[in-house]
Amino acid sequence: MEIYKYQRISEYFWKNLINDELWFNNPRNFNDWYDSKLPLNIDYTRTEIEDFIKYSYYNNFGNLERFEEMFSKEDIDRLSSNKLEREKYFKDITDHYINNHIGITCFSKEGINTGLWGHYGDNKGVCLVFDSEKDKEYFKNLYNVTYVEILPSIKLRLEFLPDDLRDYLTIKTTNWKYEDEIRLFRHKSGRYKYVPNSLTKVIFGMKTDTKDINKIKSICLLKNKDIKFYKTEDGGGNFVLKEF
Repeated sequence: MEIYKYQRISEYFWKNLINDELWFNNPRNFNDWYDSKLPLNIDYTRTEIEDFIKYSYYNNFGNLERFEEMFSKEDIDRLSSNKLEREKYFKDITDHYINNHIGITCFSKEGINTGLWGHYGDNKGVCLVFDSEKDKEYFKNLYNVTYVEILPSIKLRLEFLPDDLRDYLTIKTTNWKYEDEIRLFRHKSGRYKYVPNSLTKVIFGMKTDTKDINKIKSICLLKNKDIKFYKTEDGGGNFVLKEF
């Protein structure tokens, strides 16, 4: 499957291109204010809350030997009966996992999206085209974004793991539907190296600087002699691609 990575040309872009890497960001840094901030459904019974806390504690410490020293019966009763404290507790857990155990890099399903060209590069950037089949291990955690009119509330599973946040992190409002987004997940933000020949095409914007084009072509051809290059052109209201 081909997936499309729109990017501005910057110092970070050059570093990543040279090193065959993509940056996986904390979703709280994304440009949609509501991204990764869905409302939480906190309708849990006392037993569910205790099981939830024990499971989380065990994942952090590997045993339950000192659990009762840190969480008394009164603590659990208070979370069960006090909605504000329960909201804070589950929000804090969600924030902790998103901030420490989630990294995402974003793609689109098309390379001639006029909105994305304008938004991410003012038509001066590039769109890197990857074939996910050429690096199946790297691209195995790809998930489509779902677009909805109203953001739903999410109830976290009791067996809480970072992976459980995937639904939470792949829902956006229809205002962003034009992006036709697909997301790739890691368990931590940072740079991750891909197999060079999985980058099969590069699309240049209509206003991409010629010096940048030549430099990108030189770098890419050293890594993959079969890579193809294209440039967007005005097709009378829509972009079309011309091999370059």
